[in-house]
Amino acid sequence: MPHPSETTPAELSDRLVRSTAMALFVVSIIFALAVVEFFVSPPTATALDWVGMGLGIVTVVLIASSYFGPYRRMKPVERSSCLAEDGFLQTSFRLALARSWMVTFVALALLQALDNMVLARLPEMPTDVVLQAVLALMLLIFSVIFGFLVRGEDGDEADDRSHEAEGRQ
Repeated sequence: MPHPSETTPAELSDRLVRSTAMALFVVSIIFALAVVEFFVSPPTATALDWVGMGLGIVTVVLIASSYFGPYRRMKPVERSSCLAEDGFLQTSFRLALARSWMVTFVALALLQALDNMVLARLPEMPTDVVLQAVLALMLLIFSVIFGFLVRGEDGDEADDRSHEAEGRQ
């Protein structure tokens, strides 16, 4: 049994998955801010740009602290074993990726079908703004689905449900 101050490989792996999911949520906000910049005045756009840069720094620190701190002290074999953990959060992460891709695809298909009713009302947007909007939508959907899958769950019971859900797909 590990010393109380030591973190198990499963806990490290879970921490990395949670940090990655949180970072993807923050990145979705950064992309959304970049889209909003197109619609606001130049001084407001500049302020939003600074906020986006600050959030980018927070994201890098979040991932770096989750990964480099604990993993740096491990041997390469331990590190690869830890990253290969296949627990509840890893399964939920993969499931959220698959579901978010499907939901995003359906949402974009609906927007395309409703082009005259929804998209025609928006001003002509440059391609980079449209791509940032799609990326923001995709990452936000992933974050929401992942959060929904892991909300208030504890290990064993949640693990059983994730395997049941995975078996249905």
